[in-house]
Amino acid sequence: MNLKDGSRHILYRNLGITAFIILTLLVGQFTGYGAINEDRGIVSADIANTYTGRTTAVDMTENLNFQDVSYGYWGREAIMRMGALDVTKGYVSNGVREFKPTEEMSKEEALAFIMRSLGLEEEAKQAAEAIEAGEDDTTISIWSKGYLTMAAQLGLMTNAELADGLMADQTVLDPEFNFIRTEPVSRELMAMWLVQAINSQNADLIEPIYRQQNVFTFDDFEEMDLEYIPYIEAVVEDQIMVGDGSNFNPKDNLLRAEMMQIMKNMDKILYDTMGLVEKSGYVGHTETENIGDCRGDINRFIALIR
Repeated sequence: MNLKDGSRHILYRNLGITAFIILTLLVGQFTGYGAINEDRGIVSADIANTYTGRTTAVDMTENLNFQDVSYGYWGREAIMRMGALDVTKGYVSNGVREFKPTEEMSKEEALAFIMRSLGLEEEAKQAAEAIEAGEDDTTISIWSKGYLTMAAQLGLMTNAELADGLMADQTVLDPEFNFIRTEPVSRELMAMWLVQAINSQNADLIEPIYRQQNVFTFDDFEEMDLEYIPYIEAVVEDQIMVGDGSNFNPKDNLLRAEMMQIMKNMDKILYDTMGLVEKSGYVGHTETENIGDCRGDINRFIALIR
């Protein structure tokens, strides 16, 4: 839910029957945000917009209950939104679910999030299955192999970097010359990957900018590597990555919470790449429908949409 303009947002997959509802799920279960507007009178009117909630909504809410992300944490909304969109899933250890917001983002995690934000999760799984069907069993335990493969196919990595990334033993690689998937990703590298990935799917959404202006407003622009500057210019112009005001901090390692905020800042671009449509309005009525299986009831939302 994005409350900055006072309206509730409903996102749904433009696939006809299957609707994807994100309402209070993005910020918690109603608590502290007021009740949904209820107008039972609209059920007698000609209803134009009826949405069916996901049967997995309860599971999703539980999955977003990260023990290390408090209600007052600055990155909570971005983390919850990306969790609701299945971009991030967090970690579970001994029954405790955590997001680890202050940990550094690894290169393989960053590429996984990017591929998911492009709606390429299925393709990544298929790429992983193709690798596992081959003769090299050492890559079977590498969880990110499908995402790395997709990143190489989109041009984010060279074939040599992919070969490095698929090596089971990363300790034999030299950080100065080789791609190490578990290494932290820098902010400037993230800027380049993000622009390259989005541009590969839809060149109209974003592209590197070679007439630099915004980068020169940062006090640390001289620290940026030349190869990254057109991509930094692009993400700054679209306010996807904004730095801390005076500095972009290009060499700093990206934190997991910062990564989620970057994905949230993509806004309309993210919805386009994921095949989502954003509309605003309010829920006028909800009703429960029994679907007759072990999952019990689901909710139908009758919404007034602007």
